[in-house]
Amino acid sequence: MKIITLLLIVLVLLMACGLRRSNPLDPIGHSDVIVPYEVSGIITRASTAGQSIKFYELRWSANPTANTDGYYVYMGQGYNANFARIGSVQTNEFYEGGVFPGDYYFRVSAYKQQNGGILEGRLSQVCWVRVPN
Repeated sequence: MKIITLLLIVLVLLMACGLRRSNPLDPIGHSDVIVPYEVSGIITRASTAGQSIKFYELRWSANPTANTDGYYVYMGQGYNANFARIGSVQTNEFYEGGVFPGDYYFRVSAYKQQNGGILEGRLSQVCWVRVPN
């Protein structure tokens, strides 16, 4: 019985290797799919201590326009936290005003619209900004 089970598992695995890749956003299955580059060169800026309106700003090196249609911005509660998407922009900068003083952690990714969907690139390294009182 164990040998038959093992043979069935091997057979299923071998058959799965021959399956056709049909995801229209799969760069391995479709040579025309453009994968956005990872976002790099992120710099942060925040309001200074004592300013009445608190803000933070993110800027990064722009990807080539042939590679990227826009960017997603993610925020987390800490360096190793889960990050949630808080916005999207078409330019290489993100501004948020009227925030509370504190520490903010961000990641940015590029996206490209193609083949009826949106393909998102890798998330950037975590960047940190402190908004003072």
